[in-house]
Amino acid sequence: MTRRAGPDDDLLLVLHELRNPLVGIDAAARVLATELNGHPATPRARSIASEARHMLALLERVSEAMAISARTVRSVRRPIDLAQVVRETAAGFQRGREIVVSCPSAPVMVRADAGRIRQVLANLLTNAAQYSPAEAPIELTLRARGARATVSVRDQGPGIPARERSQLFRKFARLSTAGETRGSGLGLYICKAIIDEHGGTIGYKEKTFSFTIPLQRSSGSRSRPRR
Repeated sequence: MTRRAGPDDDLLLVLHELRNPLVGIDAAARVLATELNGHPATPRARSIASEARHMLALLERVSEAMAISARTVRSVRRPIDLAQVVRETAAGFQRGREIVVSCPSAPVMVRADAGRIRQVLANLLTNAAQYSPAEAPIELTLRARGARATVSVRDQGPGIPARERSQLFRKFARLSTAGETRGSGLGLYICKAIIDEHGGTIGYKEKTFSFTIPLQRSSGSRSRPRR
């Protein structure tokens, strides 16, 4: 039996059709900015490229949120060393910010989709960088206790008002602390969906976002890293 197309299918098609010209605009604007190097129009070309990349990121977020709502997104989970993923994500974070990483020297083995966990970490680090002073370090911590691993991202920003915390993981949530910062309002919604699918939890308390995922069950010593 053939599935009848619905409104979401039409919207996904529109998103797909919008993506291709935006990729072209981004590429053309970057080339133009290079060729115009030093010309008064160079900042405009760079601005066009920046706006195109912003729109592409927004389209990706909306598409992913729709896939999550339709339950068509599936993580590919396999044994990974969460400590390694945490360190690599922090090292590759390109925001010019100091990140203080604290995690066990021994492997912290979990069954997870490494790409999805990096996506969550990158989102939390990006939020921390956007909403805290540029000179203040961001703390990234991994701990393994009992049957779960806990990853925390703490910043020195103003924090989130208690009255708004219930909205944090909703679609298109925009908090008062966002100010003029641009965003889709989908990042934390997507993060929660990813962590939920991994059998974990995610939350916020005292300027700190934390998520947990189960440690890999194993009879070997690697399932119980030293703290």
